Amino acid sequence: TAALVAQALNLPSPISVDTARRATNKRAMKQAFERFHIPTAPFIYLRRKDPAEVLRGLEPPLVIKPLDSQGQRGVFKVRSAEEAVRRLAETLSFSREDTALVERFYPSAEVTLSAFMADGRLHPLTLTDRQLIDDPLHIGVCAAHRYPSVYADRTGEIHEIARNVARALGVTRGPLYIQFLIGDRGVIVNEASARVGGAFEDVFIPWVTGFDILEAVIRQAAGETVLPDALQTKGRSGAGCQVSAQLTFCRPGT
Repeated sequence: TAALVAQALNLPSPISVDTARRATNKRAMKQAFERFHIPTAPFIYLRRKDPAEVLRGLEPPLVIKPLDSQGQRGVFKVRSAEEAVRRLAETLSFSREDTALVERFYPSAEVTLSAFMADGRLHPLTLTDRQLIDDPLHIGVCAAHRYPSVYADRTGEIHEIARNVARALGVTRGPLYIQFLIGDRGVIVNEASARVGGAFEDVFIPWVTGFDILEAVIRQAAGETVLPDALQTKGRSGAGCQVSAQLTFCRPGT
């Protein structure tokens, strides 16, 4: 929405409408990942009234998710193609599309890379562990982020994939947020966004790195240029810093 408004009113925007679409719609995102050979889970699109047979090429368990929703809404882990078909209506209730994405479930740990792009170059900021709520149906719901990640020794591999993700999405400046899955078959990309993460990254990234990512995003939205030297740490290298960002959940009530 912000990219479309900026385009219509000739306002500054760090990303184009096409980049914004690739960063928010999983069909466009998967197409971009395929073009740039970025490793992801095998997937098939499931439309309304499709029979379970269309998913025959995916070995269960499976994950069904909306193409255009965030916050794990409408995402379910299912045990069979038939169960995916039964969940389709609920998944699409969180979507403007008539099609959902069905992926093969990948047993894995989840990590998030927060980075900032300047002059087309990736500047990694933090790699955090996504500590998930243990729920066999509603998967991927994050309870906390932990820094430093227990997978910090794999940052070289993760950063190289992240550079390809930036190229695939077309992000040359501004924030980049990528969720990775790490399992027996290696590191794959779950999804990526051209935004600041929603787990208090705007608070702990400046504390760990000295770089105020939220200020940088606001400056870019105002048409200013964030130079690479602004991304150099200002007295903090991250060494010795530890973060546990707790996400709270509320039930309806008064």
